[in-house]
Amino acid sequence: MIYGWSPEIGDPTVFGWATVGLYAIAAWLCWRVRVLAKSTRVFWGILFAAMVFLGINKQLDLQSLLTALGRQFAIRSGWYDHRRLLQLGFIVSLIVFGLLFLFRTRPFWRHLPWPEGVAFFGMLLLGVFVLVRAVSFHHVDMFLGLEVLSVRWNVILEMGSTLIVAFGALCARQMKIRHVGMAKLMRGYRSDEHEI
Repeated sequence: MIYGWSPEIGDPTVFGWATVGLYAIAAWLCWRVRVLAKSTRVFWGILFAAMVFLGINKQLDLQSLLTALGRQFAIRSGWYDHRRLLQLGFIVSLIVFGLLFLFRTRPFWRHLPWPEGVAFFGMLLLGVFVLVRAVSFHHVDMFLGLEVLSVRWNVILEMGSTLIVAFGALCARQMKIRHVGMAKLMRGYRSDEHEI
């Protein structure tokens, strides 16, 4: 036990394991695109690593360990009573940093093919979700615990963001396969012309 956290299965529910499965599918699709892609190989490699890490984190619940360590640090440093203000400051900083990040990386993502753009957007949503979840802000936790058709917002946001990444990877893979197929077809056509 580390301040109330221990390495065990964090979410043994059907939705918890379904989310892990979805992370695995998204990771596999990102890897498959990475193998085919040349210009975006690093991009898909980063997304692959992120999906693997988040899938493992889903059940180990490492952000709870981070929260527990932060809580202990706050108690020992004497500012635990002011944590709400700091949490709010963190969330505002996260939003500002996210907007600045989007603005600074605009030259990169503006020229991405649309499937990579979709996956990039899904990863941004997922990153914000994980960071906000790690802050453990009471009102945010209350919202994430609310249900829509017996499914918590927590599940909807995490699985939805992961699905966006997987969809982008799937579309990118299909485009790469078509592109490689067309290139082979054109090479075959040119060699037939030379034989004639």
